[in-house]
Amino acid sequence: MYLIIFVSKSSINIGYGEAGVLFKTFGGGVDTENPPVGEGFHIIAPWNKVYVYNVKQQEVFESKMQVLSSNGLEISLDISVLYQPKVSELGLLHKTKGENYLNIIIIPSNSCGC
Repeated sequence: MYLIIFVSKSSINIGYGEAGVLFKTFGGGVDTENPPVGEGFHIIAPWNKVYVYNVKQQEVFESKMQVLSSNGLEISLDISVLYQPKVSELGLLHKTKGENYLNIIIIPSNSCGC
């Protein structure tokens, strides 16, 4: 029984098109020095955590975006943004922006209340 709990806490399965960022609880936090954890089954220390990211190319679509032209006319746009995190810099992305990087960096926010 304890062996099953130990193995479940000590293992991680990373799916295709994914990579994991290792967080070392007793070893300095987010591991930015080593490459991210790749696809497949991995054994980790039970006190550490792996944050899994989708590293495939993804798309964000924004429709009917209203912008102003240089002469003040309102223009309606549909826009599509393709993005893909750099696998080699995934640890740095996690450390500086977090798991919610899509809403922090890519999707524009209307913070001015305009």
